Amino acid sequence: MEIINLFSSEKGFQECVERYDGDDLISRLPDDILLVILSFLPLKEAGRTSVLSSRWRNLWSYTSHLNFDDYSSMEKIIEDPEFRGVEREKYVKWVDSVLQSHRGSTVKELRICFSLVKSAGKSITKWLEFAFERHIEKLELNLSDGECVHHPHEVYAFPRELCSNISSDHPYKSSRLFG
Repeated sequence: MEIINLFSSEKGFQECVERYDGDDLISRLPDDILLVILSFLPLKEAGRTSVLSSRWRNLWSYTSHLNFDDYSSMEKIIEDPEFRGVEREKYVKWVDSVLQSHRGSTVKELRICFSLVKSAGKSITKWLEFAFERHIEKLELNLSDGECVHHPHEVYAFPRELCSNISSDHPYKSSRLFG
């Protein structure tokens, strides 16, 4: 209740500023708490926190929730299909780069949401291998853009051997696959 009262007026806000004297209270939190907070941010935003301070520089790379939903690029593709190839290539490079930089030992959730076809198959398979090696719990693989229908010869084929390698003690809970 005090927080609401502090910010309900300019005087309350000023009192709050004076009380904390510019201290960076969030950076005082333990890394585990900061990682939970970062897991609620879109991945691009979590990555942007690396400029806050040296402590934050690599913190995002330990997050266990990897959400690669690039809605703004998908809008470009839907509005102008000529961007499709360029945007797909940028997306694949982005995911590759993030996964190469990732330092966490586990991944609780991986979301790949972008219009991708068979030509990106090697990268998609690498991403899935990465996830299963890190004991993924929840996987969402949505390779459609909701607008165009891919020709059958363009559709990515999920490698069955990935599923056969999942042991009974694996924490895998759910998956959603769209193509």
